[in-house]
Amino acid sequence: GVFVDNGVPSGQVCAFYPGVVYTWNELKAIGGTDVLDNDYLTFRIDGKLIDPCFGSSFIGQVSSDSMISLSKEHYATRNNPYAYGHFINHPPTDKLPNTVQFPVDLTKKEVLAFSKIIPNLLAGKPGSGTISPSLLVSVATQDIPSGSELFMDYRLDSDSSPDWYIPVYDANMPRWNPW
Repeated sequence: GVFVDNGVPSGQVCAFYPGVVYTWNELKAIGGTDVLDNDYLTFRIDGKLIDPCFGSSFIGQVSSDSMISLSKEHYATRNNPYAYGHFINHPPTDKLPNTVQFPVDLTKKEVLAFSKIIPNLLAGKPGSGTISPSLLVSVATQDIPSGSELFMDYRLDSDSSPDWYIPVYDANMPRWNPW
């Protein structure tokens, strides 16, 4: 889980979801999400997938001309103390989410200005370490007191969700409108 050291006001970005950003076409080219094989994959509303495990088992098993040839070490050295959105837990039954995930697309000028802290890279640029302008951030939906844990609604498919998962909201409600 992720706990805040200082309070977070409602509406403030409190975490980035780091990782490799794939488009639909890139996912199809590598054989879909099955080859990535990890529990931390998440989709943005526009269909881009972020893999915070940095290619997981896919890294090291691909040829040099494949979709991704980046090392895990590159991501581990990103200088962003907020790049922990992939560790935010689903709330227990007695709690509600206090964050919501929001897609952000940076301009070229913004990417240049913030390049040292952007924790996302493009999958389709082998070995280049090209920073992705497509981010996913967690935004506080209420004032979060110091010492509190951050929670987000995982919005898992109830047909294939793990036993511990209890839906927070109606599963038929669109993911991008949690209220």
